[in-house]
Amino acid sequence: MVTGWLVLSSSLTEGGFGSPSQIFRAILLPLLFFRLAVGVRPVWAILPIFLLFIETVHVFFHQSLLAYSYGIIFFSRIIYLCMLYAFLVELYKSRMAGIIFKYMACSVILIALSLVFAFITDTGFSTYGWGFGTKGYFASGNGLGLNLGVSTLLLLYIFHAGLNNGLYVRVGIFFGLLAIFLIGSKTAWLLGGIVIISYFCFRYFGFMLFVLFPIVFGFLILFGGKLNRFFDVIVSRYNSSPDFLTFITSGRNDYFYDAWLVYMGSSPGFLNFLFGKGFYCSFRVCDSVVFFDTLESDLADIFFMYGLIGVCLYFSFFIYFVFLFFMRKKYFLCFVWLLVFGHSAVAGHVMQNGMNLTLMAVFVALAYFILTSFSDETIK
Repeated sequence: MVTGWLVLSSSLTEGGFGSPSQIFRAILLPLLFFRLAVGVRPVWAILPIFLLFIETVHVFFHQSLLAYSYGIIFFSRIIYLCMLYAFLVELYKSRMAGIIFKYMACSVILIALSLVFAFITDTGFSTYGWGFGTKGYFASGNGLGLNLGVSTLLLLYIFHAGLNNGLYVRVGIFFGLLAIFLIGSKTAWLLGGIVIISYFCFRYFGFMLFVLFPIVFGFLILFGGKLNRFFDVIVSRYNSSPDFLTFITSGRNDYFYDAWLVYMGSSPGFLNFLFGKGFYCSFRVCDSVVFFDTLESDLADIFFMYGLIGVCLYFSFFIYFVFLFFMRKKYFLCFVWLLVFGHSAVAGHVMQNGMNLTLMAVFVALAYFILTSFSDETIK
Protein backbone atom coordinates (compact mmCIF):
# COMPACT_ATOMS: atom_id res chain seq x y z
CA MET A 1 0.00 0.00 0.00
CA VAL A 2 2.86 2.38 0.84
CA THR A 3 4.61 1.51 -2.42
CA GLY A 4 1.40 2.11 -4.36
CA TRP A 5 0.89 5.51 -2.78
CA LEU A 6 4.48 6.51 -3.58
CA VAL A 7 4.10 5.40 -7.21
CA LEU A 8 0.73 7.07 -7.74
CA SER A 9 1.90 10.31 -6.11
CA SER A 10 4.93 10.32 -8.46
CA SER A 11 7.36 10.02 -5.56
CA LEU A 12 8.62 6.70 -6.97
CA THR A 13 8.75 5.40 -10.53
CA GLU A 14 6.77 2.23 -11.26
CA GLY A 15 9.12 -0.74 -11.10
CA GLY A 16 11.87 1.51 -9.76
CA PHE A 17 14.47 0.71 -7.15
CA GLY A 18 14.25 1.20 -3.42
CA SER A 19 10.52 0.72 -2.95
CA PRO A 20 9.29 -0.21 0.55
CA SER A 21 8.24 -3.67 -0.69
CA GLN A 22 11.73 -4.32 -2.08
CA ILE A 23 13.32 -3.19 1.19
CA PHE A 24 10.95 -5.45 3.13
CA ARG A 25 11.86 -8.45 0.98
CA ALA A 26 15.58 -7.62 1.28
CA ILE A 27 15.25 -7.76 5.07
CA LEU A 28 12.99 -10.80 5.18
CA LEU A 29 14.77 -13.01 2.62
CA PRO A 30 18.01 -13.56 4.61
CA LEU A 31 15.97 -14.41 7.70
CA LEU A 32 13.86 -16.92 5.78
CA PHE A 33 16.91 -18.34 4.03
CA PHE A 34 18.91 -19.07 7.17
CA ARG A 35 15.80 -20.43 8.88
CA LEU A 36 14.65 -22.70 6.07
CA ALA A 37 17.37 -23.28 3.48
CA VAL A 38 18.18 -26.76 4.74
CA GLY A 39 14.58 -27.93 4.77
CA VAL A 40 13.44 -26.61 1.37
CA ARG A 41 12.74 -29.34 -1.18
CA PRO A 42 15.29 -29.27 -4.06
CA VAL A 43 12.54 -29.02 -6.70
CA TRP A 44 11.69 -25.51 -5.48
CA ALA A 45 15.21 -24.38 -6.41
CA ILE A 46 14.78 -25.14 -10.14
CA LEU A 47 12.92 -21.97 -11.09
CA PRO A 48 15.08 -19.47 -9.12
CA ILE A 49 18.31 -21.07 -10.37
CA PHE A 50 17.04 -20.96 -13.95
CA LEU A 51 16.13 -17.27 -13.65
CA LEU A 52 19.49 -16.38 -12.12
CA PHE A 53 21.30 -18.34 -14.83
CA ILE A 54 19.45 -16.55 -17.65
CA GLU A 55 20.00 -13.08 -16.18
CA THR A 56 23.69 -13.79 -15.52
CA VAL A 57 24.28 -15.08 -19.06
CA HIS A 58 22.49 -12.14 -20.67
CA VAL A 59 24.54 -9.58 -18.77
CA PHE A 60 27.48 -10.53 -21.01
CA PHE A 61 25.43 -9.57 -24.06
CA HIS A 62 23.67 -6.36 -23.02
CA GLN A 63 26.47 -5.36 -20.59
CA SER A 64 24.05 -3.28 -18.56
CA LEU A 65 24.14 -3.31 -14.77
CA LEU A 66 20.69 -1.64 -14.76
CA ALA A 67 19.18 -4.45 -16.85
CA TYR A 68 20.81 -7.06 -14.62
CA SER A 69 19.47 -5.32 -11.52
CA TYR A 70 15.89 -5.55 -12.81
CA GLY A 71 16.39 -9.26 -13.41
CA ILE A 72 17.77 -9.75 -9.90
CA ILE A 73 14.72 -7.97 -8.44
CA PHE A 74 12.42 -10.42 -10.23
CA PHE A 75 14.67 -13.28 -9.13
CA SER A 76 14.32 -12.11 -5.52
CA ARG A 77 10.53 -12.19 -5.84
CA ILE A 78 10.58 -15.83 -6.90
CA ILE A 79 13.00 -16.69 -4.10
CA TYR A 80 10.64 -14.89 -1.73
CA LEU A 81 7.71 -16.98 -3.01
CA CYS A 82 9.59 -20.26 -2.45
CA MET A 83 10.98 -19.37 0.96
CA LEU A 84 7.70 -17.94 2.24
CA TYR A 85 5.92 -21.11 1.14
CA ALA A 86 8.47 -23.23 3.02
CA PHE A 87 8.06 -21.07 6.13
CA LEU A 88 4.25 -21.35 6.05
CA VAL A 89 4.51 -25.11 5.67
CA GLU A 90 6.68 -25.18 8.79
CA LEU A 91 3.95 -23.28 10.62
CA TYR A 92 1.37 -25.79 9.46
CA LYS A 93 3.54 -28.67 10.63
CA SER A 94 3.84 -26.95 14.01
CA ARG A 95 0.03 -26.89 14.30
CA MET A 96 0.02 -23.09 13.96
CA ALA A 97 -2.35 -22.89 11.00
CA GLY A 98 -4.65 -20.61 12.98
CA ILE A 99 -1.99 -17.87 12.84
CA ILE A 100 -1.98 -18.01 9.04
CA PHE A 101 -5.78 -17.92 8.83
CA LYS A 102 -5.88 -14.88 11.11
CA TYR A 103 -3.13 -13.22 9.06
CA MET A 104 -5.17 -13.76 5.88
CA ALA A 105 -8.30 -12.37 7.51
CA CYS A 106 -6.51 -9.36 9.03
CA SER A 107 -4.80 -8.64 5.71
CA VAL A 108 -8.15 -8.62 3.90
CA ILE A 109 -9.74 -6.46 6.61
CA LEU A 110 -6.89 -3.93 6.51
CA ILE A 111 -6.94 -3.64 2.72
CA ALA A 112 -10.74 -3.45 2.66
CA LEU A 113 -10.93 -0.75 5.34
CA SER A 114 -8.32 1.33 3.51
CA LEU A 115 -10.45 1.11 0.35
CA VAL A 116 -13.63 2.03 2.21
CA PHE A 117 -11.86 5.00 3.82
CA ALA A 118 -10.45 6.13 0.46
CA PHE A 119 -13.89 5.82 -1.15
CA ILE A 120 -15.74 7.72 1.58
CA THR A 121 -13.18 10.51 1.91
CA ASP A 122 -12.40 10.62 -1.83
CA THR A 123 -8.68 10.61 -1.02
CA GLY A 124 -7.77 7.47 -2.96
CA PHE A 125 -6.82 7.05 -6.60
CA SER A 126 -9.37 6.17 -9.26
CA THR A 127 -9.12 2.66 -10.70
CA TYR A 128 -9.27 3.87 -14.30
CA GLY A 129 -8.70 7.59 -13.87
CA TRP A 130 -12.38 8.39 -14.34
CA GLY A 131 -15.82 6.94 -13.55
CA PHE A 132 -16.77 4.63 -10.72
CA GLY A 133 -14.11 2.66 -8.88
CA THR A 134 -11.23 3.30 -6.50
CA LYS A 135 -8.01 1.41 -5.92
CA GLY A 136 -7.36 3.39 -2.76
CA TYR A 137 -3.65 3.84 -2.21
CA PHE A 138 -2.54 0.82 -4.26
CA ALA A 139 -0.72 1.05 -7.58
CA SER A 140 -2.69 -1.60 -9.49
CA GLY A 141 -6.47 -1.93 -9.48
CA ASN A 142 -6.34 -5.24 -11.38
CA GLY A 143 -3.81 -6.75 -8.99
CA LEU A 144 -5.78 -5.49 -6.00
CA GLY A 145 -9.06 -6.90 -7.33
CA LEU A 146 -7.49 -10.32 -7.85
CA ASN A 147 -5.89 -10.28 -4.40
CA LEU A 148 -9.07 -9.32 -2.55
CA GLY A 149 -11.26 -11.64 -4.59
CA VAL A 150 -9.09 -14.74 -4.21
CA SER A 151 -8.35 -14.02 -0.54
CA THR A 152 -12.06 -13.71 0.21
CA LEU A 153 -12.79 -16.95 -1.65
CA LEU A 154 -10.11 -18.73 0.38
CA LEU A 155 -11.52 -17.34 3.63
CA LEU A 156 -14.94 -18.53 2.52
CA TYR A 157 -13.55 -22.02 1.94
CA ILE A 158 -11.73 -22.01 5.28
CA PHE A 159 -14.96 -21.04 7.03
CA HIS A 160 -17.28 -23.51 5.35
CA ALA A 161 -14.77 -26.37 5.41
CA GLY A 162 -14.69 -26.01 9.19
CA LEU A 163 -10.96 -25.16 9.29
CA ASN A 164 -11.67 -21.92 11.13
CA ASN A 165 -15.01 -20.26 11.85
CA GLY A 166 -13.71 -17.54 14.14
CA LEU A 167 -14.64 -13.87 14.17
CA TYR A 168 -11.57 -12.80 12.16
CA VAL A 169 -12.55 -15.00 9.24
CA ARG A 170 -16.20 -13.91 9.29
CA VAL A 171 -15.32 -10.22 9.38
CA GLY A 172 -12.70 -10.75 6.67
CA ILE A 173 -15.30 -12.30 4.35
CA PHE A 174 -17.75 -9.44 4.94
CA PHE A 175 -15.31 -6.57 4.42
CA GLY A 176 -13.54 -8.37 1.60
CA LEU A 177 -16.77 -8.68 -0.38
CA LEU A 178 -17.70 -5.06 0.33
CA ALA A 179 -14.34 -3.73 -0.84
CA ILE A 180 -14.21 -5.86 -4.00
CA PHE A 181 -17.12 -4.00 -5.53
CA LEU A 182 -15.61 -0.59 -4.69
CA ILE A 183 -12.72 -1.30 -7.08
CA GLY A 184 -15.06 -1.32 -10.07
CA SER A 185 -12.85 -3.33 -12.46
CA LYS A 186 -13.98 -6.29 -14.58
CA THR A 187 -11.91 -8.65 -12.45
CA ALA A 188 -13.34 -7.25 -9.22
CA TRP A 189 -16.96 -7.49 -10.37
CA LEU A 190 -16.41 -11.03 -11.64
CA LEU A 191 -14.75 -12.24 -8.44
CA GLY A 192 -17.31 -10.44 -6.29
CA GLY A 193 -20.08 -12.29 -8.10
CA ILE A 194 -18.24 -15.58 -7.66
CA VAL A 195 -17.88 -14.94 -3.91
CA ILE A 196 -21.64 -14.39 -3.55
CA ILE A 197 -22.55 -17.42 -5.65
CA SER A 198 -20.02 -19.56 -3.79
CA TYR A 199 -21.48 -18.55 -0.44
CA PHE A 200 -24.95 -19.68 -1.39
CA CYS A 201 -23.63 -22.80 -3.13
CA PHE A 202 -21.91 -23.80 0.09
CA ARG A 203 -24.93 -23.26 2.28
CA TYR A 204 -28.18 -22.74 0.42
CA PHE A 205 -27.90 -24.23 -3.05
CA GLY A 206 -31.64 -24.89 -3.38
CA PHE A 207 -32.52 -21.42 -2.10
CA MET A 208 -30.06 -19.83 -4.51
CA LEU A 209 -31.35 -21.77 -7.50
CA PHE A 210 -35.09 -21.39 -7.01
CA VAL A 211 -35.46 -18.16 -5.02
CA LEU A 212 -32.43 -15.89 -5.16
CA PHE A 213 -31.67 -16.11 -8.88
CA PRO A 214 -35.23 -15.18 -9.98
CA ILE A 215 -35.26 -12.25 -7.52
CA VAL A 216 -31.90 -10.94 -8.73
CA PHE A 217 -32.87 -11.43 -12.37
CA GLY A 218 -36.12 -9.50 -11.87
CA PHE A 219 -34.29 -6.73 -9.99
CA LEU A 220 -31.81 -6.31 -12.85
CA ILE A 221 -34.65 -6.07 -15.37
CA LEU A 222 -36.54 -3.44 -13.35
CA PHE A 223 -33.65 -1.33 -12.06
CA GLY A 224 -30.73 -2.27 -14.28
CA GLY A 225 -30.72 1.13 -15.96
CA LYS A 226 -30.06 2.89 -12.66
CA LEU A 227 -26.99 0.74 -12.02
CA ASN A 228 -25.16 2.09 -15.06
CA ARG A 229 -23.04 4.45 -12.97
CA PHE A 230 -21.38 1.46 -11.30
CA PHE A 231 -20.43 0.01 -14.69
CA ASP A 232 -19.80 3.22 -16.63
CA VAL A 233 -16.12 2.52 -17.30
CA ILE A 234 -16.71 -1.12 -18.19
CA VAL A 235 -19.62 -0.25 -20.52
CA SER A 236 -17.60 2.53 -22.14
CA ARG A 237 -14.66 0.19 -22.75
CA TYR A 238 -16.97 -2.46 -24.16
CA ASN A 239 -18.54 0.02 -26.58
CA SER A 240 -15.16 1.33 -27.71
CA SER A 241 -13.54 -2.10 -28.14
CA PRO A 242 -13.41 -3.39 -31.75
CA ASP A 243 -14.07 -6.98 -30.63
CA PHE A 244 -14.81 -9.04 -27.53
CA LEU A 245 -11.24 -10.34 -27.21
CA THR A 246 -9.88 -6.81 -27.00
CA PHE A 247 -12.49 -5.97 -24.35
CA ILE A 248 -11.74 -9.03 -22.20
CA THR A 249 -7.96 -8.60 -22.41
CA SER A 250 -8.13 -4.78 -22.12
CA GLY A 251 -6.11 -4.49 -25.32
CA ARG A 252 -3.33 -6.85 -24.23
CA ASN A 253 -3.84 -8.92 -27.39
CA ASP A 254 -2.76 -5.86 -29.37
CA TYR A 255 0.23 -5.39 -27.05
CA PHE A 256 1.29 -8.98 -27.70
CA TYR A 257 0.88 -8.62 -31.48
CA ASP A 258 2.99 -5.45 -31.56
CA ALA A 259 5.58 -7.04 -29.27
CA TRP A 260 5.72 -10.13 -31.50
CA LEU A 261 6.43 -7.95 -34.55
CA VAL A 262 9.27 -6.20 -32.68
CA TYR A 263 10.58 -9.55 -31.42
CA MET A 264 10.61 -11.16 -34.86
CA GLY A 265 12.08 -7.99 -36.36
CA SER A 266 15.12 -8.46 -34.11
CA SER A 267 15.84 -11.82 -35.83
CA PRO A 268 15.91 -13.93 -32.66
CA GLY A 269 17.98 -17.10 -32.77
CA PHE A 270 17.11 -20.56 -31.52
CA LEU A 271 18.63 -19.82 -28.10
CA ASN A 272 16.41 -16.75 -27.77
CA PHE A 273 13.33 -18.89 -28.39
CA LEU A 274 14.60 -21.40 -25.87
CA PHE A 275 15.93 -19.11 -23.11
CA GLY A 276 14.45 -15.67 -23.89
CA LYS A 277 16.20 -12.31 -23.71
CA GLY A 278 16.12 -11.67 -19.98
CA PHE A 279 13.78 -9.70 -17.75
CA TYR A 280 14.79 -6.20 -18.86
CA CYS A 281 15.15 -6.67 -22.63
CA SER A 282 12.14 -8.97 -23.11
CA PHE A 283 10.84 -8.67 -26.69
CA ARG A 284 13.10 -5.75 -27.64
CA VAL A 285 16.63 -5.40 -28.90
CA CYS A 286 18.73 -4.79 -25.79
CA ASP A 287 20.71 -1.95 -27.37
CA SER A 288 17.51 0.00 -28.08
CA VAL A 289 15.85 -0.38 -24.66
CA VAL A 290 15.59 2.98 -22.89
CA PHE A 291 13.12 2.05 -20.12
CA PHE A 292 11.65 -1.08 -18.55
CA ASP A 293 8.20 -2.18 -19.73
CA THR A 294 5.97 -5.26 -19.60
CA LEU A 295 2.98 -6.54 -21.58
CA GLU A 296 0.91 -7.09 -18.39
CA SER A 297 0.47 -10.74 -19.33
CA ASP A 298 2.61 -13.14 -17.33
CA LEU A 299 2.49 -15.79 -20.06
CA ALA A 300 3.63 -13.39 -22.79
CA ASP A 301 6.22 -11.72 -20.57
CA ILE A 302 7.73 -15.02 -19.46
CA PHE A 303 7.99 -16.22 -23.06
CA PHE A 304 9.86 -13.13 -24.21
CA MET A 305 11.97 -12.92 -21.04
CA TYR A 306 12.76 -16.60 -20.41
CA GLY A 307 11.77 -18.44 -23.58
CA LEU A 308 10.05 -21.77 -24.02
CA ILE A 309 11.82 -23.27 -21.00
CA GLY A 310 10.45 -20.47 -18.81
CA VAL A 311 6.95 -21.06 -20.22
CA CYS A 312 7.23 -24.79 -19.47
CA LEU A 313 8.25 -24.08 -15.86
CA TYR A 314 5.43 -21.54 -15.57
CA PHE A 315 2.81 -24.02 -16.80
CA SER A 316 4.27 -26.82 -14.70
CA PHE A 317 3.89 -24.77 -11.52
CA PHE A 318 0.21 -24.05 -12.09
CA ILE A 319 -0.79 -27.36 -13.67
CA TYR A 320 0.80 -29.33 -10.82
CA PHE A 321 -1.64 -27.82 -8.31
CA VAL A 322 -4.59 -28.10 -10.72
CA PHE A 323 -3.88 -31.83 -10.98
CA LEU A 324 -3.35 -32.14 -7.23
CA PHE A 325 -6.60 -30.39 -6.29
CA PHE A 326 -8.58 -32.31 -8.89
CA MET A 327 -7.24 -35.72 -7.91
CA ARG A 328 -7.96 -35.03 -4.23
CA LYS A 329 -11.49 -33.87 -5.15
CA LYS A 330 -10.91 -30.32 -3.88
CA TYR A 331 -12.85 -28.92 -6.80
CA PHE A 332 -13.52 -25.49 -5.32
CA LEU A 333 -9.81 -24.88 -4.64
CA CYS A 334 -9.04 -26.16 -8.12
CA PHE A 335 -11.51 -23.63 -9.54
CA VAL A 336 -10.02 -20.74 -7.54
CA TRP A 337 -6.49 -21.78 -8.57
CA LEU A 338 -7.61 -21.78 -12.22
CA LEU A 339 -8.93 -18.24 -11.72
CA VAL A 340 -5.48 -17.17 -10.51
CA PHE A 341 -3.79 -18.97 -13.40
CA GLY A 342 -6.18 -17.49 -15.98
CA HIS A 343 -5.71 -13.96 -14.67
CA SER A 344 -1.94 -14.44 -14.54
CA ALA A 345 -1.73 -15.73 -18.11
CA VAL A 346 -4.06 -13.14 -19.66
CA ALA A 347 -3.97 -10.05 -17.44
CA GLY A 348 -0.74 -10.46 -15.44
CA HIS A 349 -0.33 -8.78 -12.04
CA VAL A 350 0.64 -12.07 -10.38
CA MET A 351 4.24 -13.12 -11.04
CA GLN A 352 5.41 -9.49 -10.98
CA ASN A 353 3.22 -8.34 -8.10
CA GLY A 354 4.69 -8.80 -4.64
CA MET A 355 1.29 -8.71 -2.93
CA ASN A 356 -0.11 -11.46 -5.15
CA LEU A 357 3.07 -13.52 -4.90
CA THR A 358 2.52 -13.51 -1.14
CA LEU A 359 -1.05 -14.65 -1.74
CA MET A 360 0.21 -17.47 -3.97
CA ALA A 361 2.59 -18.64 -1.25
CA VAL A 362 -0.30 -18.67 1.22
CA PHE A 363 -2.48 -20.51 -1.31
CA VAL A 364 -0.01 -23.32 -2.05
CA ALA A 365 0.85 -23.66 1.65
CA LEU A 366 -2.88 -23.87 2.39
CA ALA A 367 -3.06 -26.61 -0.25
CA TYR A 368 -0.34 -28.50 1.60
CA PHE A 369 -2.27 -28.16 4.86
CA ILE A 370 -5.61 -29.26 3.40
CA LEU A 371 -4.13 -32.22 1.55
CA THR A 372 -2.32 -33.62 4.59
CA SER A 373 -3.50 -35.41 7.69
CA PHE A 374 -4.02 -32.10 9.52
CA SER A 375 -6.85 -31.08 7.21
CA ASP A 376 -9.60 -32.73 9.22
CA GLU A 377 -8.95 -30.60 12.28
CA THR A 378 -10.67 -27.34 13.13
CA ILE A 379 -8.09 -24.66 13.85
CA LYS A 380 -9.27 -21.96 16.22
